[in-house]
Amino acid sequence: SLRTFKPDYRQKMYNSQGRIDPIDCLHYDIPEMEAHHIKPWRLGGPTDYDNMVMLCKKSHSDIDILGLTPDDVRRKRDEVRRTQGNM
Repeated sequence: SLRTFKPDYRQKMYNSQGRIDPIDCLHYDIPEMEAHHIKPWRLGGPTDYDNMVMLCKKSHSDIDILGLTPDDVRRKRDEVRRTQGNM
């Protein structure tokens, strides 16, 4: 599927985030997380490594309610990756 991230991308991003959801800053096991398009797929966001973030299921379902822009999400992802030493 064009909307599904490759399993190796999911694992690599999960590891680079230190197994942390950058929205709530909590640790999760990978089955508790989902890959999210930072720039939404419906708006032309690609299904590639640079446009993904791993979020817990609650953060993923609440992302629109939280009012976070794609830039906010990317910034939070990159901050978590920097603090984990994986950027």
